[in-house]
Amino acid sequence: MTKGIIFDMDGTLVETTTPYLKAYIKILKEELGIDVDPKDVLSRFGQRSTNIMRSLLMAKGYDFDNEEIKQIVRNIRDEFMKTSDGLVVLPGVHELLKACSERRGLKVGLATSARGNTADVVLENTGLRDYFNVVLTSDAVENAKPDPAIFLKAAEELGLAPADCLVVEDTVVGITAAKAAGIPVVAVATGACSEKELKEAGANRVFETLKEFDLDKLDFYSQTSK
Repeated sequence: MTKGIIFDMDGTLVETTTPYLKAYIKILKEELGIDVDPKDVLSRFGQRSTNIMRSLLMAKGYDFDNEEIKQIVRNIRDEFMKTSDGLVVLPGVHELLKACSERRGLKVGLATSARGNTADVVLENTGLRDYFNVVLTSDAVENAKPDPAIFLKAAEELGLAPADCLVVEDTVVGITAAKAAGIPVVAVATGACSEKELKEAGANRVFETLKEFDLDKLDFYSQTSK
């Protein structure tokens, strides 16, 4: 029986994919003179930002040290934060989270690859923070997604076994992390990955938006691949 839901944030609950993508492309071009294919950036979303940047630079043949990568990522975050007042909550999110909070006994967690200060601003500006019993950012674990650590820690802090939870994600990286944690996972195609990519990654169910998510089918989502 499903007793808890663990949500990703970026691309799952909030439309951050477009502003983040623009920030990556702008900073790489203006500060480093590097042109990147948007698809190469999107395919890496779901990971910690430093890992995304290190992978992108290596693919382009550049060798930056850790401190240089951290500074580039800080610049990208600063650029992204300029849009934080106008962030949009994705369709069906408020309604679903409200229904979760009203369902007696159901615990709700957030497990995001965003850093703590960024996640705090996003949650505050979108009015989502109070829906969650537990909020974990990538600062809470040594290894971020696709490592399963953040989902295992979220389940632990919710006081639940991994098998009693359900993860909701929008990226292949997130699905990989959830499956490695032994947690059933569904996905929503509102972020960086297509419905086809999410299905191929092994999500039990893929929704066009979270308007389709039905709390009365929690156990069905956990047990059925479709």
